[in-house]
Amino acid sequence: MPLPRLCPGWSLSITQRVVAGFCAASAVAAPLSVLGTDTAWASEAPRVVADLPPVHGLVAAVMGERGAPELLLPIEADPQRYVSRPDDVAVLESAAVVVTLGDALTPAMAPMLVALTGETEVLDLSALDGLVQRRAEPDADGAREIALQDEAAAFNGWDKAGDVDAVGPLRRDAPKPRERDGPDGAPDGHALGTVDPHLWLDPENAVLFVEAIAASLSTIDPDGAADYARNAEAATARIRGAMSLAALRLEPVAGKPFVTDHASTGYLSERFGLGPSVAVRGVFGDDPDTARAAAVSASSYGARCVFVEQDPVSPLALTIAEEVGAEVVAIDPLGREAPPGPEHYPTLLTTLAETIAACLSRAD
Repeated sequence: MPLPRLCPGWSLSITQRVVAGFCAASAVAAPLSVLGTDTAWASEAPRVVADLPPVHGLVAAVMGERGAPELLLPIEADPQRYVSRPDDVAVLESAAVVVTLGDALTPAMAPMLVALTGETEVLDLSALDGLVQRRAEPDADGAREIALQDEAAAFNGWDKAGDVDAVGPLRRDAPKPRERDGPDGAPDGHALGTVDPHLWLDPENAVLFVEAIAASLSTIDPDGAADYARNAEAATARIRGAMSLAALRLEPVAGKPFVTDHASTGYLSERFGLGPSVAVRGVFGDDPDTARAAAVSASSYGARCVFVEQDPVSPLALTIAEEVGAEVVAIDPLGREAPPGPEHYPTLLTTLAETIAACLSRAD
């Protein structure tokens, strides 16, 4: 039996990883269905694969005792730089449902989903109607977006890269996507590179995700529809409770400036009135060019907190912290440290809020 594909350092403090790198093997705080392990599935439950920890947690909340989802990407993986492994497509093929945050966040998902030949259903949470969406800031990521378009166009045999839409629905039969601009020439809200893909960090989006997951599972497993509906209602209550706690904790620090090493917290900031903030890396995680680096440095004075999440931490983020006398604090937007299961998302949200609030409070 192959070894579990679980990051051996998930239970290690992310702050320690920032300082010392990833750790040696250690046990997680709660059981997680990991690809490559034997799992006792409820006989009536569909097999569900989730791409990332926040999705896994929300699916687990909806499935409840009927079953447990599996996690595709290793816990330590950077979704925006993930390179698929040879058995990933086979894992997806074996699932009744794949639930994903979309290929704008995890570009490797696009060719894997296109390659599916079986009956696997794909629920792309980034394509749901009614989501709160924020525009990705224009930055050096634009060059990467063009490269991604070219790669996707070549893979799928489309005539021109400009036809690729990596934020819209992922389709099994790989049709030619919508044009990048709307019919009136205005930017299409689902055009590649225009929507910040960190959608789960607005809890109102998480509520919509739960509703969509319950509806999808109920269609595939009608015998469990009542369970999924009941679990979704409970999950929504937990999310709203966590949202209220986060709001109470963040309200006193609203409006205080800070710096991040990655522009992943935009939804959280807009929901809870945080910032102003400036990010070293844009929403797609690329390193800044010279112009962006200069602009970030010039905009950082007055910030007393630099929030970091990536390994390795951007040298520019550390330099800025030293220059302005800011505290460097690790944050965990993907919830790698939150115990997996139905409480994952509420824990992710409240822990993130507490970490940010604690530092900004010390900045008084």
